[in-house]
Amino acid sequence: SIGSSAFYNCEDITSIVIPDAVTTVSDYAFQNCTSLESVVLSKNTTSIGYSSFAGCTSLKDVDFSTSLKTIGSYAFDGCKALTEINLPNSLETIGVYAFKNCNGITEIVIPDNVTSIGYGAFRGLNKLESITLPFVGYEEDSINSDGVLGYIFDYSTSSFEKSDETNSLLSNTFRSSIPSPIPMNLIGTLN
Repeated sequence: SIGSSAFYNCEDITSIVIPDAVTTVSDYAFQNCTSLESVVLSKNTTSIGYSSFAGCTSLKDVDFSTSLKTIGSYAFDGCKALTEINLPNSLETIGVYAFKNCNGITEIVIPDNVTSIGYGAFRGLNKLESITLPFVGYEEDSINSDGVLGYIFDYSTSSFEKSDETNSLLSNTFRSSIPSPIPMNLIGTLN
C-alpha cells in the first residue's frame, strides 16, 4: 500500500502511475498535491482511502483500477479540475463527500455493483448535467424525496423553490417508484 500521508503536500508531483503491487492508497496519501494532473491506479488497487486526493486542485484525469471496490470519504474533495470520472464496474462503495466540490464534472455513471453512496458524495457539483444511478433508495425514515436524491447531493428539497428549470427531468426508467415531484434539474437517467 501507499502509506498514510506519504506524499501529503508534495506540490511538485504532476503525474502518478501506481505500481501493480499496490492494492491500497491510504488516507491522505496525496492530499494537497496541487500540481498533480493525472493518476493511473494499478490494476490491483481495491481501495482509495479517506482524503487520498483531496485538495489536488489540478487533477484532471484519474484512470481507475478495474479492481476498485471502495472510494473513501472525501477521497477527491475539491478536485475542481476533474471534468469526468469513469468509475469501474467493480466499484461497490462511494464514501461520504467523496467527490465534493469537484465542480467541473458534468456527467456521472454509477456502476450497477454500487450498493452504497455516502452522504453528500456529489455535493457542490454545480456543472453536473446528468447522472445514471443503478438504484433509487430511501432512508428508513424518509417520507419524501429528500431520502431519494437529496442524501447524495446534500440538499433538502424543502430548501428548493420550484421553477421551470427545477421541474423534473427524470425519465420513467425507475427500478423503484419515487414520490413526485422531485425538484432536481441535475438528473438525467435513473436505471
